[in-house]
Amino acid sequence: MHITYHTETLKCIINDLSELTGIGIAFLDNNFNYIVRCCDDNDYCSTLQKYKLLRKPCRCSDMDILNKCKESRKLESHLCHAGLCDSVMPITNNDITA
Repeated sequence: MHITYHTETLKCIINDLSELTGIGIAFLDNNFNYIVRCCDDNDYCSTLQKYKLLRKPCRCSDMDILNKCKESRKLESHLCHAGLCDSVMPITNNDITA
């Protein structure tokens, strides 16, 4: 099934939602490539990301929750390695993950 994303509309919606909530939001495809991203990193994450040694655990934490969500096909939340709450939710249509 081919999914067509209206990225400009989606970007407007998630920008507004991100601004209202103060939470970074991203939409990724099944291969974890960004479709739309609105992630105003907080100072804590930005500081950690400046150091190469600390970037790898961030990436591993992200991949862990993304893979868990892909397998379970349901909302997954966890505390990342740095103690922040991450949540990932699949978007499905007719039992197909979009």
